[in-house]
Amino acid sequence: IFNAISRGGAVDLGILYDFWDNFTLRGYYPFTRRNEQDDRISNIHRYCIDIKYEKSIRRWDLALRTRCQSRYKNISSDELGKKPDNHNRSKLSIAYDIYRSPLKPRIWAEVFYQLNNSDGNEIDKIRFAPEMSYRINNNIRIRIYYIIEKEYNVFDPETNYILGTSLIYKM
Repeated sequence: IFNAISRGGAVDLGILYDFWDNFTLRGYYPFTRRNEQDDRISNIHRYCIDIKYEKSIRRWDLALRTRCQSRYKNISSDELGKKPDNHNRSKLSIAYDIYRSPLKPRIWAEVFYQLNNSDGNEIDKIRFAPEMSYRINNNIRIRIYYIIEKEYNVFDPETNYILGTSLIYKM
């Protein structure tokens, strides 16, 4: 998967395993290179494990995913070594399969819960996004999405608006 982000870019490498009806397990490494507002470039390394449950009901696709993520940003920037940001990310999505159409609209919401905050773990980010995917063939699809990302329980919280695209190839 390659994601084009207005302030940088990302590449995800991973493996997906269907281990039970409607359940999948995924382990992967996403690398992101991001242009910061102060003209610095950040390299972000993440290590993730997902468990996802998907269910189709008529033309509707429902999915619930939980992700354990360890995120390192600018590893060489701290002489004592960089402590990772660890989160549990829970995501709920709903998609509709339009009859005889390669288009598939989806909406989703995701909650970020801290796992290693010394001041106490709490929700620190929520994302919401509408998304549209287009199936080119059985193996390739492209998607466009618009994420509204709001920070909570942090000093000087930000709201980010992210327009992105993805190209997905399934083997």
